[in-house]
Amino acid sequence: MPDSEVNPFQQIINEIWVLLESHTFFTEAVKKGNRIKFDKPDPIKQEIATADVPEVIVSSTTLTLQYDRTSNGTSLTKRFDVLISSGSFDLTKGFYQVEWEIIRAFSGWRTLLDELSWSGDVFVQDVRLITGNEGLSDPERNRGIQGWSSALAVEVDMWFTASKLHPV
Repeated sequence: MPDSEVNPFQQIINEIWVLLESHTFFTEAVKKGNRIKFDKPDPIKQEIATADVPEVIVSSTTLTLQYDRTSNGTSLTKRFDVLISSGSFDLTKGFYQVEWEIIRAFSGWRTLLDELSWSGDVFVQDVRLITGNEGLSDPERNRGIQGWSSALAVEVDMWFTASKLHPV
């Protein structure tokens, strides 16, 4: 299926992973098996070993939609969270490095996300890494993982032509 036929949300989350994984420092800091993608039935490890951290998850969190924002278009903002579980109480070993490499990787978003298209039109208008909530992980809620964790919020603004958005 051509990319233009893949739904925009799937295109964006795929490209967020491409953005992160094309950044060498990120791939050195986070092992492949610790990059949790929701592209299979049960991607989250239930039992965590020392080798399973740091862990990074990209999740979909919110959607804001405004139909008929103009006479011919609809705007949409989708938020994704990049979740980091460090597995360590030492900020300097792992947590800060992973967080910094994610920030660095997102600085190049235009090279990938600016070219995404659906139904023949480029749809990504802007991408913002907007907030990062940090703190100590709650081991009871986070599969026993202790140490520092973070949720970096990424907002993606999209625009769709009304005539193409409406199903035939």
